[in-house]
Amino acid sequence: MGCIGSCIGSCLATCGCEAMKCCGQCGPKRGSRIPYLVCFFISTALALILRYWGGPMLIHLYWYDYQLCNTDKCVGFGAAYRISFTLCIFFLFHALALYSNSCQKIDQGFWMPKIFCLIFLLIIAYIIPNEFFDGYTHVARVVGGIFLLLQIIILIDFAYAWSEDWNSDEKNWKAAILIVSFLFFAASVVLLVFMFIWFAGSGCGLEKFFLAFTIILTFTYTIISITFANPGGILPPAIMSLYAHYVCFNALSSDPNVSCNPFETTDTTQLVIGLLIAAASTTYAAYNLATSNSIFGDNEEAAAADVESGKAVVPKEAPKAEVMDAKASEKDKSNDNKSGDDNKNADKEDDEPEPLGPVQAMRNAKFHFIMAAGSMYMAMILTNWSSRQEVQDNKKSYDVGEENMWIKISSQWLTCLLYIWSLIAPFIMKNRDFS
Repeated sequence: MGCIGSCIGSCLATCGCEAMKCCGQCGPKRGSRIPYLVCFFISTALALILRYWGGPMLIHLYWYDYQLCNTDKCVGFGAAYRISFTLCIFFLFHALALYSNSCQKIDQGFWMPKIFCLIFLLIIAYIIPNEFFDGYTHVARVVGGIFLLLQIIILIDFAYAWSEDWNSDEKNWKAAILIVSFLFFAASVVLLVFMFIWFAGSGCGLEKFFLAFTIILTFTYTIISITFANPGGILPPAIMSLYAHYVCFNALSSDPNVSCNPFETTDTTQLVIGLLIAAASTTYAAYNLATSNSIFGDNEEAAAADVESGKAVVPKEAPKAEVMDAKASEKDKSNDNKSGDDNKNADKEDDEPEPLGPVQAMRNAKFHFIMAAGSMYMAMILTNWSSRQEVQDNKKSYDVGEENMWIKISSQWLTCLLYIWSLIAPFIMKNRDFS
């Protein structure tokens, strides 16, 4: 047994050393956020799976069993809270590390130890008493609400930016604007008709009110935008109209009234597809908000600021003669038989990550802060905004509940009202510059 243990320990040590060697070189390049999004997506999918099909968890060793979770609170909503908390701590650590020059390389690689740390944090989250997460849910509810509000602001800004881009002197795509706007309005009308067929049956007064109020809001801001708003146009209200109708459909799909909601399914296949879509949409919402220029500014401005400060390493364009000389020297080097040590040193220098500029480091830190907020938002989405009425039937739709329905329709009303305000504000406060 001692010999076997020694061999296993030696193998694990060797694997660990090789993994640590690869950490800095095998990781993604600077600025790559795909691994973080993959972690977010997998964690969200895992939270959804554990909510419906999770059970008591334990660590089984050869001579000892430790019960990580043996109560109902550690599965269902409890699992979503714990995974959300783990992700939140993971992203907050990266955000804070970027404020230190000596720790900025952590953001660019070291994925093997970071994955182990993420798993370790999840185990710790299951050891933390349930009372802690009662307080965490209150914080997550507030942060999730702010996250949702920022999504609304980003959407309105996106609608204006799209219209401004296609109306610019360089493009002036009037025909494309009309075609896309027509398609968006047509899609809104088709979706509205189907919503009346699906949700506006006999005895569904509240659902009919939601649909009628959606029509009133979209008609109001469309007229204002087309007639006298500056900036106005037809494309922004078309975008906002399609979004408003989609949110209305999403809210009605969360209606717990079975007689007025035909989408409350008990089919396992549809449930799994819905869970995957939920994980993907939540991941996209976090990424879209975290990389928005409305919050972080323009990439070129950030790069210029780093160059001016002398903190960024930016390759300069070489004259043609220097380029030809460089190519010739590279060809000569390839023909020469140099020692292996020189080649290894050159490769090591090439693999060394470039230092981050202060502006880029702050942008990356803000990305992680937004992803941490998205982790809390994910917990709220998966738990009907911390509803105490947890669905016991694991074949119910993941977001069915009064809390989810009212929060979704309220976000639609808030989106429409903020957009209307953006249209009429220049006329009410003429002394302010809204450009």
